[in-house]
Amino acid sequence: MKLLKQPNRWSCLVTSFAMLLDTTVKKIIKVLGHDGSEILWPDCREPLQRRGFHIQEMIDYCYFEYGIKLTPFEPMPASCPVKYDSRNICPKMFLSSERRMEMALSKKGVILGETLRLNAHAVAWDGKEIYDPVGMKYPIDKFRMQTFWMI
Repeated sequence: MKLLKQPNRWSCLVTSFAMLLDTTVKKIIKVLGHDGSEILWPDCREPLQRRGFHIQEMIDYCYFEYGIKLTPFEPMPASCPVKYDSRNICPKMFLSSERRMEMALSKKGVILGETLRLNAHAVAWDGKEIYDPVGMKYPIDKFRMQTFWMI
């Protein structure tokens, strides 16, 4: 996997997928038909005011351009009823996922989550280390995973 640098602050997702698929950000943007720069929410701070990219666009791109299916893995999946009582308090039942995550993380994919500074972010994963589109590589314990999209 080659480390790529995202062209702007709202392109971490598309850049992570470009690394994963060994292609260019420009090629993915051309197929998607937008560069994520459109301002949809002008009252938000940068880069949150931008259209950016959605994981569903990446799912579609992988499937229709490469025939690749993505599988999501959550590190701490939980279940609870929609409405537990009148105060909407729901004791969550956490599912055991350690073994499943170990198996998943031995594969390549893209991880969605947060940096240690709590910024929403997407990074590529080669099965051993994170390829961060800000231009650096580091171990997985330096990132707060929400979902791993395994290729």
